[in-house]
Amino acid sequence: MTGMGRVRLVLVLTFAAACLLPTSAAARTEGPFTAQIVDAETGAPLAGVVVVAMYRKNTPGGIHPETTFYDLDETLTDEEGRFFLPAKSLPISTLRSHVVGPEFIIFKAGYKGWRFRGVEHGRHADPRVRDDQNEEGWRKFRSAGVVIEIDRARTRDDRSEALSHTGIFPWIPEGRAPRLRKARDDELSAIQMLR
Repeated sequence: MTGMGRVRLVLVLTFAAACLLPTSAAARTEGPFTAQIVDAETGAPLAGVVVVAMYRKNTPGGIHPETTFYDLDETLTDEEGRFFLPAKSLPISTLRSHVVGPEFIIFKAGYKGWRFRGVEHGRHADPRVRDDQNEEGWRKFRSAGVVIEIDRARTRDDRSEALSHTGIFPWIPEGRAPRLRKARDDELSAIQMLR
């Protein structure tokens, strides 16, 4: 191997090693998140809505990345249906690790789903318009605040389906999200009482 070939090999190996080592670069920030949650039909503010912002960590795996729980923030809406989640610092992504999120769980017994107010959601909605409206909603969610609407779950099946959407993978560790766990348990009991 020539001297130039060795230099190239050393440069390639140094670059590869740098990519594989954990980074000490500054963290990225998500949030803060500010919103008011209202009943989609009446527009009335909803107190006591559980809001969870969950983060998961992806690491290389055999065929697919391995996904594990990383962290979460949990809160309840106040009497005016408002909540605030502070900004969260997250590590910079590397080839060995990538933190994804937040993924939001917004849950209140007897309600289902959530969307930003003003976003067309019917089956005839123009996807381009809906995407633009969603993007604007996320921008406001991360700045001055946004209104989030949730629909009433009118049937037992609707309530069961809404409950099933609160079980996001990876599972939230025991002892985390106590408000969500209690709200889920209470709703499961209430659904079992319905005929």
